[in-house]
Amino acid sequence: MSLEYGMPTVLPPIGPLFASSGSPTAALLAYESEEQREQYEEDMARYFGVPLPSFIRRRREEEAANLRTPTSVQPSSGFPTAGFPPNTSPVKKDGAKTKNALPLLQLDSPTQTDTNETEHSSPSGEEEKLRVSRERNRLHAQRTRIRKRELLESLKERIEALQDEYELLKQAYDFHATAVCLLRLGNVMDVPCVQKLEQVGVNSTEDRDEDGQLCEIVKPTSHESDGEADHEEAHEHEKGCACFGKEQTSESCTCVGAQLNANGKRPYSSTATNSNMLVCSKEERERVRRERNRLHARRARLRKKLVLEKSQQAVHDLRERNDRLRSRLSVLVSSIYGSEACLDDPDATS
Repeated sequence: MSLEYGMPTVLPPIGPLFASSGSPTAALLAYESEEQREQYEEDMARYFGVPLPSFIRRRREEEAANLRTPTSVQPSSGFPTAGFPPNTSPVKKDGAKTKNALPLLQLDSPTQTDTNETEHSSPSGEEEKLRVSRERNRLHAQRTRIRKRELLESLKERIEALQDEYELLKQAYDFHATAVCLLRLGNVMDVPCVQKLEQVGVNSTEDRDEDGQLCEIVKPTSHESDGEADHEEAHEHEKGCACFGKEQTSESCTCVGAQLNANGKRPYSSTATNSNMLVCSKEERERVRRERNRLHARRARLRKKLVLEKSQQAVHDLRERNDRLRSRLSVLVSSIYGSEACLDDPDATS
């Protein structure tokens, strides 16, 4: 056999060739057992590619049948089904016991099982509900703050736009009023624009209407003082206060808010008060701290509310002022250029 490709030479088993002869070689190569002879014959058949002998195939089938599990054996009609086939496997016995016990556990009082599960899961369920509620409140408060901030910014932009518009209207009014004043200085008195100027007024800063009547200037009141007064009047007494349930306040009020000054702190008026604060309990200090934080938060909300209301009122006042000045300018321009002139004409306002 050639070795030019580097493959090893494999020789067939030659023991069966000398098995039937009486030579010394046959004595050396004699089979030790029947299994060894069958193994040699099987190796020879596999090497030369011939089928196995019939008795070797039959023995292999019998061994494979003996190795099968007895689970496929069905009980015959002559044997009782309860004890056949006999089961000696401890694993199957344990499995059978488990199968019998599990349905009893599953069907035994489902209401009681659900109650126990609810009792065990109720703390976590309450905590989850509380967490979801707090998260929802936090998101709602955040959206409210963002919405108020955007509203305040839009009001500020609107105020700036109205002020710019007022400056343009005032400049146009001063320009036309100056032209009419020059005509009046030239002894030109029979033109209607001179009479209209006397009616609407020369000064553009005067807040007049179309008939020339001065508008009353409403002086802004101190909203902060009013808010503080409302806060003092609307002060609600605590449950432990002696004035709880009464409309009028008295000197016997023991509320924490009544004991705090404008800065949200206790007034250090006497040594007795300081000593009382030092010797007060932890719960008392915590109550004072919460009341102080509550008052600070309430004042902050009132300040923001007042700023928002003032901005809205300023937008309303500026819009009305611009409308009055625009109407005065319209009357003056129509008296100069005729009734067909309007503020949209660039020649009339330039």
